[in-house]
Amino acid sequence: MNENDDDILTRDEVRRIIEADQNPKHRLMLILTYSAGLRAAEIENLRPGDIDFAEDIIHIRDDEHKLERSVSLSKIIMKEIKPYIEIYRPSTWLFPGPDSVSKITEMGIENIFRDAMLKAGIFKESGIGILRRSIAAHLMENGLDKKEINRMLGKE
Repeated sequence: MNENDDDILTRDEVRRIIEADQNPKHRLMLILTYSAGLRAAEIENLRPGDIDFAEDIIHIRDDEHKLERSVSLSKIIMKEIKPYIEIYRPSTWLFPGPDSVSKITEMGIENIFRDAMLKAGIFKESGIGILRRSIAAHLMENGLDKKEINRMLGKE
């Protein structure tokens, strides 16, 4: 994959999108989507108990695709997730919706992403899935094996 393709973002564009949204909840969602290669549905369904700080992993359950997997908590994710949990103390859902009881919706996640893209001055016609495609492309460019990338993304 070429980093200039319309179906992926450059590393700089990803950084600008993440830095554009200063809301800690939104920022963490964007970081998790990119760094852990999560789908919007996986972000939506995360629970605080899915974060295993002792093992430095996130347990991912994707009911739509009938998949379960674990993803390593990177230093970037750890830097953002611990303060988020300490400050917001989410109970049922890691990312609650506006009423704090229900979970955020996929549409809400998409809106957060599109708003961050606009704030960052990036005008590509794409949804949040571009972050998953971008991390896959960036990892391939770094020499990571395609099979390992697919395992991380839950494509095996």
